[in-house]
Amino acid sequence: DGPKLLDLLESIQVDDQADKKAFRFPIQLVSRQPASPEFPDFRGYMGRVASGSVRVGDRVIVLPSGARTTVTGIVTQDGPLEEAFSRQSVTLTLADDLDISRGDLIAAETNPPQARTEFKATLCWMSDRPLHLNHRYVLRQTTKSVRAIINEIDYRLDVNTLERESPVSELKSNDIGQVRIKTLQPVVCDPYNVNRQTGGFIILDENNDTVAAGMIQE
Repeated sequence: DGPKLLDLLESIQVDDQADKKAFRFPIQLVSRQPASPEFPDFRGYMGRVASGSVRVGDRVIVLPSGARTTVTGIVTQDGPLEEAFSRQSVTLTLADDLDISRGDLIAAETNPPQARTEFKATLCWMSDRPLHLNHRYVLRQTTKSVRAIINEIDYRLDVNTLERESPVSELKSNDIGQVRIKTLQPVVCDPYNVNRQTGGFIILDENNDTVAAGMIQE
């Protein structure tokens, strides 16, 4: 009784509420500029605001180290800002000289994500080669890549009936299932239903081919 599906998809306005979520800023690059009268010892942290917003003077936490500090500046190619929002690429400067590198994450002090080395995830397997339990893969989430193994499959979803099949020893191409993952280093994340930017990830094999996409669960 409604409009044609294609017309609806082309005209619908989607608001993912990203600006209203907690502040998340994965570090893409640490910027060190040559000394100048304006910036005698400049150190900035470059990246894209994944969600939320940040203002100069905000208290933040750096994860996974847990160090706390204050944002002293928001630098862009067009000049400094007082506030940055989700989807903006900016450089943040902080009040303290901290050990921060690519893959770390700056977050709101009052509502930080968790640093986890074990979690459940919904996984969509995309490779022609099946998933092998306890095989070494690379998990890439935001700007961080870590070694990971998938040590258990809770169930496989029958996409026709939505029934959960178990026990299951492998996932094949286009299979969807719930798995348990262990990582060699902490992954700073939110559940996917809370924040899809920090809750989503991909899995790569030893050939650097993407073999799966996943969503971290509670």
